[in-house]
Amino acid sequence: ASQTENGCESSDRLAVTVSLTTPTAPTGDAAQSFCSAATVAELTATGTTIQWYDAATGGNLLNTTDTLSDGQTVYASQTENGCESSDRFQVEIEINTIPTPILLNNELIFCSESAPTLAALAIDLQGYLLEWYDISGNQLSLDTLLEDGQSYFATLFDPLVACESFERLEVSPTLISCEVEIFTALSPNGNGENEFMVIENIENFGENSLEVFNRDGHLLYQQKAYGIDNQVFRGIANVNGIYRSGSTLPIGAYLYVFRYYNPFEQRYFIKKGFLTINSN
Repeated sequence: ASQTENGCESSDRLAVTVSLTTPTAPTGDAAQSFCSAATVAELTATGTTIQWYDAATGGNLLNTTDTLSDGQTVYASQTENGCESSDRFQVEIEINTIPTPILLNNELIFCSESAPTLAALAIDLQGYLLEWYDISGNQLSLDTLLEDGQSYFATLFDPLVACESFERLEVSPTLISCEVEIFTALSPNGNGENEFMVIENIENFGENSLEVFNRDGHLLYQQKAYGIDNQVFRGIANVNGIYRSGSTLPIGAYLYVFRYYNPFEQRYFIKKGFLTINSN
């Protein structure tokens, strides 16, 4: 370089050495695989001050919070000494989408006496592994006892790509008592106490029938769907025979036979015994 003063150029010149920085494109895996909801921040490339674009040249700069999509192509540049590479590193995106679990049986009522566990909840695995979590995100084992009204969350997991379902399936089972307790003393005297034959938990077993016999085996009373719509035994016959239907039965002991179907265990049960009528 020279300089000019008063129309005269310097005879001496300053020598300057010019160095041009031409950064190369960063390097890395040209195909990258992620789970659902992956973002640009999860992309990897080897270089300095990496930036990601949606085109090989020009294009839009991607934000680190942008969600990646399956089949998407992105491009990375690096910056060295304040200069950004003109060439960009191309990466093909693969998103591993694991399906949401499918509940095979929407009947989520269980007998508390059978101590049901998570294993009792039938899930379509769709070729994946099943994992259960509680509402706090703690993983549960299949032998975890179910609790009434508690929420459990199922997810499918692929160990090959270490990805699980994007959405977890919430399941809230109901536990009921399946023990039918029969109270065998009634005193239909109008005082409001023990006016009819009480069968506890009968509301859970609408498919049932009650028969009442005298000691000689004569049928005095029969009723299907006992306990439903106020259909209860109040010490009054409803079968014509030894007593006319509608007759009040005398004080004494009678034989009862109660049959019911438990839909939660898919079994029929029969309970027999003696009941006592005392109208005093």
